Amino acid sequence: MQIKKAIYKYLSTHTGLKALVDTRIYPSLRPPANGFPTDSIAYGRISDSVDYTHDGMSRLYSPNFTFNCFSSSEYNAEMIALKLREAMESFTGTWEGIIVSKAFYTGGSDLFVTEPENFQVSLSFNINHY
Repeated sequence: MQIKKAIYKYLSTHTGLKALVDTRIYPSLRPPANGFPTDSIAYGRISDSVDYTHDGMSRLYSPNFTFNCFSSSEYNAEMIALKLREAMESFTGTWEGIIVSKAFYTGGSDLFVTEPENFQVSLSFNINHY
């Protein structure tokens, strides 16, 4: 399974996130908010790297993903980001057959958008996996 699909399956079943965004978690762009609930997460791979040893390429992949948390209220956007960080930070385990050796939080920021009632918080993680 691809890492993007595995991330979706993990996050969409995480109790804390499910209560806030249900399954409105999108592995790229989210649909336009017109007529849709705005509390959601969209994520994508920002960079990708592979570790090398003296024997060549290892099986360890280290992509960096950015997750954008959206809401019509600043408080809810912050709560979604908090639950996302709780779900991801220092995660070790298996997602749909992909062995995650560790997910590392690498930073976050508020994203300022000119649209009214459209708040965003962005979080980045390196997800080391085999």
